[in-house]
Amino acid sequence: MLSTLLPLAIYFSCLAYLGFLGFRKTKNFSDYVLGGRKLGAVVGALNVGASDMSSWLLMGLPGAFYLYGLNQIWMVLGLIVGSYASWKIVAARLRQYSESAGNALTLSSFLENRFDDKSGLLSIVTSLTIIFFFTIYIASGFVGGAKLFAEVFAIPYSYALLISCVLIIFYALLGGFLAVSWADVLQGMLMLAVLLITPLYAIYLSPFSAADFATKMREISPAHLSPFRDLTLASLLGCFAWGLGYFGQPHIISKYMAIKNSREISLARKICISWMSLSMLGAAAVGLLGFVYFANQPLKEPETVFISMATQIFHPVMIGILIAAILAAIMSTLNSQIIICCSSLAKDFYQRFFRKGASEKEMLLVSRSGVVLIAMISCLLALDEKSSVLQLVAHAWAGLGASIGPVILFSLFYQKTTKLAAIVGIISGAVGAILFSKFPIFSYEILPAFLLSSGLIWVISQIKRCQTL
Repeated sequence: MLSTLLPLAIYFSCLAYLGFLGFRKTKNFSDYVLGGRKLGAVVGALNVGASDMSSWLLMGLPGAFYLYGLNQIWMVLGLIVGSYASWKIVAARLRQYSESAGNALTLSSFLENRFDDKSGLLSIVTSLTIIFFFTIYIASGFVGGAKLFAEVFAIPYSYALLISCVLIIFYALLGGFLAVSWADVLQGMLMLAVLLITPLYAIYLSPFSAADFATKMREISPAHLSPFRDLTLASLLGCFAWGLGYFGQPHIISKYMAIKNSREISLARKICISWMSLSMLGAAAVGLLGFVYFANQPLKEPETVFISMATQIFHPVMIGILIAAILAAIMSTLNSQIIICCSSLAKDFYQRFFRKGASEKEMLLVSRSGVVLIAMISCLLALDEKSSVLQLVAHAWAGLGASIGPVILFSLFYQKTTKLAAIVGIISGAVGAILFSKFPIFSYEILPAFLLSSGLIWVISQIKRCQTL
């Protein structure tokens, strides 16, 4: 136990140091939310990648490959294509326009300035949508952390959940955007390293080669190696549609706004996509190897396949490093999401309705107070230990992608988009994602909800245009 805790102690010491540096450099609300727009290409790329992946990369994704096999590759391909498209299409324009549109620090502020919304309704609708789906997303991270601690330290789920919540809240309170950004460089490299080392080391220790593992998998379940297992055209489109989510994830696209200048974006894109592709390849390999490794004694909790395999093949010190990697994935995403939620609470509600003349320090204090509120609600949602990390992420990802994504694209590329169209687009995307999850048309709700939102934005903008002719 001490050997496992030692690397964890070192890891958290490094995070505490980075958090302290971030705390000292966080002087105002702008620093807390976007770090003063000073991120370089490397930090920006790993910041986006680590914030994107969360606990589903080391728990949900390996668990999906463990359960269903190679047919999950279409979701991976959809995510890679979607991330590349988001970097290529959105990043530079959003970085430039968010600064020129009144130096907007949040997505809701950017949309408010872009559509010259004096009423504040668009900003409020945007903020409420983000906070609603982020609360679910944050709950998925708490579930991942709780399952991790419960599995490794053999403690009850409720205690493990409490530990997970306290660690994440403490770090989000401490340093804000700057601390999270610096830590994401460390966490991103750590996540990539363990995802590549674990499957390679498992094969090295085994008397079987990689080809032998494939043969044994085929003997156990031939369908596990089929990329088209149980897939219809609709479900295949649903897998690819995961990529649409990248256009509307505030914790990802807000990082574009923080990059130093648009010239850094090309290099950042290449670094991020390379990191992402290698990381997901490693996660897929862990899940497939785990299917063979635990064939004689199947796991009760598939999403723990990564840590279950690691505890059997690695030295306790290495297990501590792997636990740190999973915590890195959880904390990098959740901290980014908590900061965005709290900045919306401070700017779009507190400053707008209660204290219009609030100072920068007051806004910073309100933001940090909001951390505790959001985290407590998410923690309550995470109390059910039967919750699936991947399922919670999927619902939140779809809701944000379908509601925010179309509006961001139209605001950047279609000048005639109207304020009313933007409001209807956000509401219809959010409601559509919830309804289509209950009454599925495709295997994943994001595609019909995204199309619904996009269609309504275009139609309403055309109606307004015709009225002015």
